[in-house]
Amino acid sequence: MKKLLNASLAVAVLALAIFSSCSKGSNGATGATGPAGPDSVFSSGWFTLAMHDSVVAVGDTIFVEGVTTPNVTQGILDSGVVLAYIAVDDANGNTIEENAAVDMEITMSVGYLYLQSSSDYSQVSFRYVVIPGKDVATIASTTGLTRSELQKLSPDKLSAALKTAGISSN
Repeated sequence: MKKLLNASLAVAVLALAIFSSCSKGSNGATGATGPAGPDSVFSSGWFTLAMHDSVVAVGDTIFVEGVTTPNVTQGILDSGVVLAYIAVDDANGNTIEENAAVDMEITMSVGYLYLQSSSDYSQVSFRYVVIPGKDVATIASTTGLTRSELQKLSPDKLSAALKTAGISSN
């Protein structure tokens, strides 16, 4: 019995020595800051359209272009918004950015925008903006805009809505 008591006491002292001598080390140096993550709202850069004609019927021609984009996902199609803009010159030579949906039909699928118009918009600058569903909800709650209303905004009004909602874009 005395051997068991001595052995238990020795184990307890050894455990106390091991656990009390361990301490958390000091913090190491802070690492370099990584690159910024993607913004919630994606805005493509401006690029020039190169539409081609497609004869629908004799005397009926439409102009089409496909735009490949990994930013249009199933989630975006389900609850987000994609806006498209063109930059055109007015009679005075001023460049005006306008919602492309006014001038052309835009059909979307995962990874793709399909542009179709009765007019040839080749050589016109084009860009698109992708807004995830969570940001659409934030915009709706802060501005009162519905998803349908959001899809029709001009670039200036979109910028104002994003600012009001506290949402940044790239």
